[in-house]
Amino acid sequence: MFSRIKNLMAVLLLFIAANSLAADVSRDDILDGVWQGVWYRGMTSGKLRLEMNQGSGTIQFFGLDRFGAAAQPLRDARLTDRVLSFEVLGTAGTPLTATLAVAPSATEMKGSGSYEGLALRFELRRIVP
Repeated sequence: MFSRIKNLMAVLLLFIAANSLAADVSRDDILDGVWQGVWYRGMTSGKLRLEMNQGSGTIQFFGLDRFGAAAQPLRDARLTDRVLSFEVLGTAGTPLTATLAVAPSATEMKGSGSYEGLALRFELRRIVP
């Protein structure tokens, strides 16, 4: 009887481990959807919108001087260990780089970046359709 319980426990532990590995945290699709939030640069702030689909996406800034008002495609977007990093070009061709940590719930992202030599801070939340 004791060995049977031991065997069941071993099977249960293997099942849990397999499911943990299957829920790979670097899957691109965990970010799919629309994200909205705010950006901060010194004493200036504004809103932003990020749309992700299978590892690619666009970002749109509202009120970020000289970046442009239209949504721009992300370049070199990578998700590694729940950290999203990407580059995006503003309308003048100046790159904006960013690194955002994804919360374990995959409903929030926070991080920092740089544009025109100035530091930026980002806070985003997933928008539920």
